[in-house]
Formats: sequence, C-alpha cells, structure tokens
Amino acid sequence: MKRLLPILLFVLACFNFSTHAQNLVANPSFETWASGRPSSWTITTAANGTVAQDTTHNDGTKSCKMFASGNYHEMYQYVTVTPGKTYTLSLSYYIYGVDGTDARIWCNFKTAANGLNIPLSLADSLLLRGPGGATMFFNNIKNLWQTYTCNVVAPVGSTVFRFAIRTYKAGTVSWDKCSFTENLTPVINKSVSSLAGFAYTPGAGPSAQQSFTISGSNLSNSITVNAPANYEVSTNSGTSFVALANPFTISQSGGLVSPFTLYVRLKAGLAANTYTGNINLTSGSLAQTIALSGTVAAPPATITTSTTALSGFTYIQGSGPATEKTFTLSGSNLTSGIIVTPPASDFEISTSSGTLFSPLTSPFTISQSGGSVATTTIYVRLKAGLPAGSSADSITLSTTGATKTITLNGTVTEPAGISLSAASLAGFSYYIGAGPSAIQSFTVSGTSLNSSVAITPPADFEISDTESPFAATGMILFVPSNGIIASTPIYVRLKSGLPVNVYNENISITSTGLTTQTVSLNGNVLLTTETPETSVSNLRLYTSGSDIIVLGTVKDEVVSLYSITGLRLQTIKSQGERIEITAQPGAVYLVRTATKTFKVIL
Repeated sequence: MKRLLPILLFVLACFNFSTHAQNLVANPSFETWASGRPSSWTITTAANGTVAQDTTHNDGTKSCKMFASGNYHEMYQYVTVTPGKTYTLSLSYYIYGVDGTDARIWCNFKTAANGLNIPLSLADSLLLRGPGGATMFFNNIKNLWQTYTCNVVAPVGSTVFRFAIRTYKAGTVSWDKCSFTENLTPVINKSVSSLAGFAYTPGAGPSAQQSFTISGSNLSNSITVNAPANYEVSTNSGTSFVALANPFTISQSGGLVSPFTLYVRLKAGLAANTYTGNINLTSGSLAQTIALSGTVAAPPATITTSTTALSGFTYIQGSGPATEKTFTLSGSNLTSGIIVTPPASDFEISTSSGTLFSPLTSPFTISQSGGSVATTTIYVRLKAGLPAGSSADSITLSTTGATKTITLNGTVTEPAGISLSAASLAGFSYYIGAGPSAIQSFTVSGTSLNSSVAITPPADFEISDTESPFAATGMILFVPSNGIIASTPIYVRLKSGLPVNVYNENISITSTGLTTQTVSLNGNVLLTTETPETSVSNLRLYTSGSDIIVLGTVKDEVVSLYSITGLRLQTIKSQGERIEITAQPGAVYLVRTATKTFKVIL
C-alpha cells in the first residue's frame, strides 16, 4: 500500500481538473510550418507583409513573427462553436515596437466560414478587438511577452468563430499560445448589467419596453427569472407584449440555455414616483442581477392662452384709451396659482369689461383648484393720455414650472390734419404777351388721414408736382399711406396769355372730413409802356437820387414797389398827397397802385 500511494498522487497530479475543454485552435503555438507558413492558418493578403518562425516564444519552441508592410497583415482560422456556450479566448504577443499601433485581434462569430458576421453587444464586440477595444491597440510594452484573455458567449445563429490576429503599419509582432476553449464553469450570461430610463406620466403607462439577453452553459438547473414588483417581463415585443408569470423559468438542456431575449417595461397604473429594483437570475447557487430604474413623472404644469400676442390697439392723440381687446387663460397640472403680472407702462389690464374696466396695476394670482385654473378672460387696453407714437409691452403669466408671455403693441396717432408751408404766395407777374410768370412753391403734408387730399388751382393760375419740367395739371390728388402724406412741394405760376390785370385767387386743399384750406395767390400782368417821371390821371412820379416820389395820392391809398421780376419789395399806405420810396439806384422797378402800374428806372 505504501508503494501505491506515491503512484496515486502522481496520477492525481497529472489529471486535468481545468474547467476548460480542449483547445479548438489548430497549431496554436505555431510549432508546425509548411512552405514558410504556419500550418492550419490562412494569411489574408500575403503582399501586406511577411511571417517567419521566431525562436522567441512563450510556449513550445517557436512562435510566429509577423511584419506588416501595408496597413495590416492578418492570419486567421475558423473554429466550430455552439450558440449559447461560453468560450475563453487567450493568446500571447511580443511587440518589437514602432509607434503603439502594432498589434490587435479582429475576431467575429459568423453564420458559416466566410459567412455573415453575427451582431454582438458592444461589450462583446470590444472584447474581440483586444484590450484596447474598437479604436485602441494592445499595450505598447516592447520586448516582453504578454497574454490577453477574455470570455465571450456564442450568439444565436453562429456556427463558427473566426480567430484572427493582426500586425499593423510597419510593426513587428510575435504571436504564440493561441487558445479558444469552451468554458466548462457553470455560468449565467446577461447582455446588460442595468436598464434605466423607463418613464411615463400618470395615465399614460406602461413605459416603452427595453430588452436584454440571457444565456447559460454547464448548468445543472434551469434559470429562474424574477422581476421586481413594479415591472413586467415578456418574451414578446411591442403590441405582442404579454407579461409572464413572475417568477418564470427558462429550462436548460444538456446544461445549456441558448441566448434568450426578454423584454421589460414599467407597469401601467403607477402613481408619480421613482421605481427601482432588480431582475434576479438564478440557477442553483448561481445568481445574476439586472438593475432597473424608472420614473412615473407628474405631468408638467401647463398655462394655456387663447393667443400669445395682442396688437392693433390705437387711438388719436387726446381721445384715448383704445378699445379693449381680450385673451383667455387656463391652467392644468398646477401646484400653485397663476400669477398675472400687468404690463409696466403704456397698457392696462382688468378682469372686467367696458364701464366696469378697473385697471390692475400690481401682480395678482388666479387660484388653482385640484391642479386646474378654469378659463379666465383678461381685458387689455392702451392707456389714455399717451403722446403720439408706438407702444410695446407684455403681460407675464407664471406658475411653478411654467411661464407664458402675451406681447402687446399699439399706436397713438396724431390728430388728422393737413399742414401747409405757406398761406399765401404773391408777386407772380409778367409783361403782357411774355407769360407765364416765374414759379413759386409751397409744401403740403398730412397725418391721420382717412381719405385722399385734393389740391385744386384757381382759374388763372396753374400747378404742378414737378418743377422741371413744369407739368401743368388741373387737380393734384395725393393718396395717404397709413394715413400719412409726407411733405411734398407744389409748384405754382400765373398762366400765360392773360390780359393786363391784377389776379387775386386761391388754391383749394380739401380732404373728406377736414376743413378746406387755401393758399392765396397774388399776381398781375403788366403793361410794357415805360412811364418814368410821368403823370397818369392825378398821379405823378419823379426820381431824385435813390428816391422815387409819388404825388397825387389820396389818404390811405396803397402804393407798392416791385422788382422787374415781380418780387414785391415795399408797400406803403399814403398819409396825404405825397409818398417817397427809397430804392437801390441802378435798377428797374415797377410802382403799382390799385389801378395803375408804372415802370421806373433809377
């Protein structure tokens, strides 16, 4: 018996108690080569680099040194897998080093050799790219053997696993001890560790569903799924969602539970609150949890108004206030009343209309009942007593969690009226046969007009809205824009072809509803006869230096002095029979009384 004990201990020591099965990778340590390539391995594109035996090794006597001359150089082989089983991937690598982007693996589960890739969770996808994940490379530790190991679950639909190693961008890496084995340790696999964001408002549940996948391998018992009280789980999605009994069981077969998708949602009918809990997955002594978090949120406070803007308030200066306008407000899901803040300056509000309108100048609250404010009418008007111009302001409506603004716009207009730059124009003249007279002008403008403005000339004068050329017309009609006529010149002259006479007439300016205004015109057509120092009837004219002396006038007779162009220079009322008029020597003048006109040269 003493002799058998050492033998038994030796046998027990040599027996494989590992929880991993046989390595599925052929020629895993690159001990076998043929034609300069490792047996059982396929090179993707030979032109992208070289492979060679390397005596630097981490297992056996050799390794595979791979140099990349292109973007990357790759070797791979396919191994057979069973969906739902857990596999352990392991390999060793030795980086000779270039820039830290030298080594990576690029592995996939596929429907068949050279078939389609099977979608994986992000976590599993990153595991099959190496310790650096999707965008990073193996640690840039040079001249030292390192080992990478990970566990992955074969997804539904997979039949093979593509085991691929890559060397990148002029890098040199030795690969050794590649392994892909079924993990015989009993395990429950889950695609996520937590699910969050389940949400709805009261009366709108259940929440949108989310999904997760579970599987198991080397199990002795089925997997029991137990959801927390406020959640429900189904094997169906969307409108086919039917809550399963809680808990429920997924049976194992031969120790295997193939990948199995479940859908979970927050139950309908819950009160506003936050709901957390765990989905518990158990199989015998094995246990996994998936944390759940969701919220049934109270609906947001809402202020509803019939409009967001009131405009068109208007009145003529001195006749305010403007006619009132209204809007309605209401509220729902409120925890406090609605505060109404009146406009700050030119507008006023009230909860009453017409003669009962009582301006509210301070913020006031419309109380809520049961979370609601019933439809309430607010009356608004533009204040009286404002100067002409535009006004803008706003009304603010606020409650806990909500605010709304009603913008206001109005205008106070100037009183309707027509403005003239001159009430009279005089001095229109020409010698008989030499007309028309020189042009003079005045301007016309209007505000708050409701109709057009007509400018009508008298019989012996003509008007135009252009000076050059003077386009004589009868009546000129101006149409206001928004009640306004901008200041516009009107050009006037005494018509040609008139007989010798004095012409005192009026231009008429009219608009519906307004008092007619006039511009008086004074002109004459002169004789061409020169009468210096001449007596006409009882009048006699003399010149003396810079004086023109008129004799023979009667008391209060008016004598006027004009320039030869018709501009009136002086008007004198006689106090007796003699008038002296002082003028600039060296010029030609016209001296005119009520019945006679004289030409005088000084």
